[in-house]
Amino acid sequence: MRFSTLLLAALGVCAAQAAVIPATHVVHEKRHAPPRKWVKRDRISSKTILPMRIGLKQRNLEQGYAFLMDV
Repeated sequence: MRFSTLLLAALGVCAAQAAVIPATHVVHEKRHAPPRKWVKRDRISSKTILPMRIGLKQRNLEQGYAFLMDV
C-alpha cells in the first residue's frame, strides 16, 4: 500500500516537471480540436493524386529528384 502510494506520488512529480514549458520556448499556434468541417471517412484510394509542395535547401539541388524518390 505504501509502495504504491509512493510510486504514484513519484509519477505525479515526474509528470508535473515534464509539463513545465521552459521560458525560452514560445507557442506560435495552438489547436484544441480538429476543424469543424473535418470528418474522418474511408481510406483514400492508392491511385489518388495529392498535390504537394516540398521545400529544399539550396545545398544538393541537383540530387533533389533522387532524394525525393528515396522517400
